[in-house]
Amino acid sequence: GELRRNQLLYAAGTLAEPEHEPAPRRWLAYSPPPMAIPTNYGNPDKWNQWETENSTGIFLAAIVLDRQRWPSQNLDSEQQVGDLELFEGGEIRGFRIGAVGSVRWFERPWVYTVFGASNAFDKGFEVARQDDFTWFDYRLDIPVSQGMTLSVGKQKEPISMERVMSMVQLPMQERTSVSDAFLPSRNFGAVLSGTVLDQRMSWAGGI
Repeated sequence: GELRRNQLLYAAGTLAEPEHEPAPRRWLAYSPPPMAIPTNYGNPDKWNQWETENSTGIFLAAIVLDRQRWPSQNLDSEQQVGDLELFEGGEIRGFRIGAVGSVRWFERPWVYTVFGASNAFDKGFEVARQDDFTWFDYRLDIPVSQGMTLSVGKQKEPISMERVMSMVQLPMQERTSVSDAFLPSRNFGAVLSGTVLDQRMSWAGGI
């Protein structure tokens, strides 16, 4: 099939038709940012975005909250598993802060990602560590060719698509346990990635 842009507002005269069709935006890196970025991330007029002669970027921060509450429970359920009110509550899962953007040193821009997370809550990132703040993503994505990118730095290992994709894009509420039990979520190294068959298939490998 073919995706077609909705032009009904232009045809009805509600909006002025643009002189030039805007070029499609695309994320050059193999791994997406650790959190969802707004659709207007290329607009430098926003207070958390910037654009200079040699770089662009957007500053992001997020507080992740968890809350569990059972609206109702009948007598059969209470006799079987006990009072569920004991398991109700909430907590701060984590606080993330960082920036993503590009540097224009070469003909093809290099994409950078720098993100950290606080561990000072009941559930943080890498809770076994004693420090209160961890830099969990610092990566530079270098376009090698039109359809190939070299990613260098601390990043997600290209093993499981469930692990590589952001949690906001997961089809389920949480990742499966095996995604965290048998391999580290992030590691230091280099990942070479790209697409084949007219971008119908992607591949990645790293050391």
